[in-house]
Amino acid sequence: MDDKKKHSFDEDFDKSPIMDIEQLIQHLLSMFSRDADDIGESFIYGYTIFQKVGEKPDIQGFKIAHSSFSEDEDDEEGDIYINNVEPVIEIFETEDTVYLTAELGVDEEYVEFSPSEEAVELVVIAPNVGYSRVMELPVPVDPETAVYTCRNGVFEISLKRTCSE
Repeated sequence: MDDKKKHSFDEDFDKSPIMDIEQLIQHLLSMFSRDADDIGESFIYGYTIFQKVGEKPDIQGFKIAHSSFSEDEDDEEGDIYINNVEPVIEIFETEDTVYLTAELGVDEEYVEFSPSEEAVELVVIAPNVGYSRVMELPVPVDPETAVYTCRNGVFEISLKRTCSE
């Protein structure tokens, strides 16, 4: 873990040992409220904890600022703007499944996806939001096994790995 590039978000996790989940939650809440008060903007925060048996947990965090559109004198009523903020996407794998999670912020009706053996194409077309991306997968998968959900703006898909023997 020493060879990884450190981010300012990671520094907050290195200050003192966290002994239980309640302490972790309190620490995260205080960290989030402190940043929002200092900067005066709203943020999306998240973290993922990976832990293999017998190893220390690997905590990866992120922070995305929500900036509002500025008022432009050339704006006219009825103008349409596309919010081009990149969604947070995580891909991870287990022994038999690959999982992709994307924080899109839209309802399921605005999301289209197309899985293949090596990638998943994700397209979002919603009011004020437009996004399209092809995410390469770490291992070959069977696109016919795709199971997905989209709840509260979070899109999740799981795909079974193919036998690569």
